[in-house]
Amino acid sequence: KAKSEVRAMDAEPRIVATSPSVAEICDRLELPLVGVCASTISELPKRYADVTTVGTAMSPDMEIVSSLNPDWILSPSSLQTDLEPKYESLDADWAFLNLRSVQGMYRSIQELGEIFDREEQAQTMVEEFQDFYEEYKSQNEGKAHPKVMILMGLPGSYIIATENSYVGSLVELA
Repeated sequence: KAKSEVRAMDAEPRIVATSPSVAEICDRLELPLVGVCASTISELPKRYADVTTVGTAMSPDMEIVSSLNPDWILSPSSLQTDLEPKYESLDADWAFLNLRSVQGMYRSIQELGEIFDREEQAQTMVEEFQDFYEEYKSQNEGKAHPKVMILMGLPGSYIIATENSYVGSLVELA
């Protein structure tokens, strides 16, 4: 059985969120965290201010993560190749959230809602987005659509955000 199935049914799962985006989603799902990533570029939700930091999203400190005795570790799927081998040595379940597109993110939110019995909170998030998007589409119907290219500068290179990235999927939806 998975560790999360062995824990008492009435106990909250011990969850570590290894990226600011994942922590934001956990906050909206009203999930308690025992570990959260450190971030100098994103402000983490206030509810996690006193939670143990486990290092950066790209390189969580596995000793700290392990010491927290997590039931679940939640990370973005873009880091799965690097992080999954590290997680395999721990006695924990893990999930990689698809944050590469708006649609993928909301599907991941729904899956987390199912896993952690937060379907109502997840559905609220989905409905908020659907309502916003329907209103946005109606306000912009018939307007000219400009061509947009998003160029992101990283140390030593530039990347074009296509519709297969989160930022690109936002542009595509707009």
